[in-house]
Amino acid sequence: MESTHRNKSLLLSMLMLSSVLVGLVGLMPTAMATNETSNGTITGTEVWSGSHTLTGDVMIAPGAKLIVQPGTTVTIPNGTYID
Repeated sequence: MESTHRNKSLLLSMLMLSSVLVGLVGLMPTAMATNETSNGTITGTEVWSGSHTLTGDVMIAPGAKLIVQPGTTVTIPNGTYID
């Protein structure tokens, strides 16, 4: 009888811990990229810092964010654009 009670307590503790961990996953921030896109489309949140050189056109998709940190140097070759 005591063994059954202990097993139930352990099971309930594991269920509670699992529930808490699953709940914390929803609190995690969205992924951010740093100086990743030099051409193509930015679809999430991207932060540019330091020195960043474009190799082609960069498009920022609706709902996406491009954050350019203060002091960042962005080199944009002639004929290349950020939209």
